[in-house]
Amino acid sequence: MPKKNSDSDSNAIFDKTVALVYLSGIYMMIFTTNLMGLTNTLRLGKFSGNILYYFSNRTRSKIVHNLGLAYGSMLTPKEKNLLSKKVLQNLGKNWAEGFFCSGPLKKRSLGKISIEGIGNLDTALNEGKGVIAVSAHIGNYALIGTKLAMLGYNLVTVVRDLKTKAGPITYNK
Repeated sequence: MPKKNSDSDSNAIFDKTVALVYLSGIYMMIFTTNLMGLTNTLRLGKFSGNILYYFSNRTRSKIVHNLGLAYGSMLTPKEKNLLSKKVLQNLGKNWAEGFFCSGPLKKRSLGKISIEGIGNLDTALNEGKGVIAVSAHIGNYALIGTKLAMLGYNLVTVVRDLKTKAGPITYNK
């Protein structure tokens, strides 16, 4: 008599399927952005940010709220909305650039990234000390780890738990 799949087996299969679809999407975006070139990739990213701005009221509201916390009454509601749109456009461009820099043009793309203070990192490592480096979400911060790895540095990136089971693929890739 054949064994019935348990709920945990079904969940595992579902999770693997979602991860496979997610990973396929990542590779499709890498391929597409490399065909488009960097300029058009950044345009696509900005367009994606505009879509987020107009269709994700929750995300836009969070940004406006956080701008209110940071700037208080220094910004008008109109300025906060305009700035939230620019934040989402930059987020879209950063994601698109991340896909672009993961493809065959990776070395050339990452070669354009400069790192300030790398001498300090080298000094600490030459003294046999470990280093804890902290980065803010300025520019395309996700590419800094890739750039350091390309330069031969051994590093670990720590991120909070992502809400989806497929999400960690992005950081583990």
